[in-house]
Formats: sequence, C-alpha cells, structure tokens
Amino acid sequence: MMLDIYFDKLHITNLVELGKNMYLYPDLSYSLIINNEFINRLQEEEPQIYAKFCELQEIEDDDEFIFKVSYLFCPYMSLRYRGYCFDKLSHLGEKMINFGPNIDIYLMDLIEKHLISYVAELQGLNTITKEEYIAIKKAERTYLTNPKEAYFSLAFELSKSTILVYYDRAYINPKTFLEIMTCDANITKFALDLSENEYFFAWLKYLKYDNHLKRYKNLVQFIEEREKK
Repeated sequence: MMLDIYFDKLHITNLVELGKNMYLYPDLSYSLIINNEFINRLQEEEPQIYAKFCELQEIEDDDEFIFKVSYLFCPYMSLRYRGYCFDKLSHLGEKMINFGPNIDIYLMDLIEKHLISYVAELQGLNTITKEEYIAIKKAERTYLTNPKEAYFSLAFELSKSTILVYYDRAYINPKTFLEIMTCDANITKFALDLSENEYFFAWLKYLKYDNHLKRYKNLVQFIEEREKK
C-alpha cells in the first residue's frame, strides 16, 4: 500500500515506514489510521492486514491502539513507544533508573499494558533472552499489587546495573546513599519517602541485601506506625 503523507518534514510512502515512525507522531498517526479514506484503502489493498487492524480497533486505550497498529505495519522493529526507542532492553532499564526516584508514566505504560511482552511474543521471542522475558512477566504480575515495585525491580533486572541514580546522583552502595540522605534530611520524612517510591528497596533486592531490606522495611513500618499515634 503506497502512501504519500507528511508528518512534519518526514515523508512516508508505505506502511512499513508508517509503522516505524508512529511512536514519534502518535497524535498525527491516530488521526491518520482512524480516517475512513485510509481504512477503506487498507481494506482494498491489504485485506490480511485490514482483518488484523479490525481486531485492534476494539482496544479502548488510544496509546495502546497506536502502539499495536505500528507493529502490525512493521512487526520486526525495536521497542518504540511515545517518543522512546530502545534497541536493547538494557537501555530501557537504564532509562528507567536514570529517572529515579521518579517514574516516567510512558515507561510505566509498557508494564501496565503488557507492551514489552506483546512485542517479544509477536517476534517469536527471538529478540529477547529467557531471563528478560521472565523478569518482564513477573513485573506485569507485580504491577497488579505494587506498580512502583514492578517498575523499579524491572529496571534493575533489565539494566543489570548495581548503581542507584537518585535525582541525577549515582550511588554505588546503600551505606553511602543512606549517610548522604540522612545527614541533612529528617529521618521520618526520608523513611516515608522510601516507602512511597520503592526505588531503594528494589535496589537492595537486586543487590541481594536481604538482611538490609528486612531491616529498612521494619524501620519504615515503625516510623509509619509512630506517625499514626
């Protein structure tokens, strides 16, 4: 199916090119693919793709719809979503960590909507390791009860990084991190902040600091209970 459309200065001439670039122009892409003229041409010229396109039209979330349509048009491409492009899943993990302790809503989408595993399965699990796939599926399950834990745990599993990046500063071990965090800050506020973002705990878990993890979680619980009195 030949196309002659422009997204800003980008000239798109076929469905493969469209699929590759929809992540950069989600709003323009959405307007195009719900246009009756486009849909009619797709039905006439690409009946097999059109049949799958009709199935995807049942998706209620616009971002998920655009994402899956882009892989319908170009199935074998890197992970691309809302302006992000990751050639390797390790790069995704690194990006998630570099936002710490904050969470990027679009990267969280990848877990919530099962988009990483969707692409991996679509591509026959040929572009992903067994360990990465297990970590992704685990994160999808964990999301149902603790989204932040799912997010940061997956970040460390994919990046294989042992470094915590906290507001653009890197820490190589928990002791140094805690010394700096508590020297000027109120310990109560710090403990409560930790309980909210799960970032520090995900780091300890990845480092296999089980005893430290239990100790700090007990501290947080104690402080929270004291605050309620």
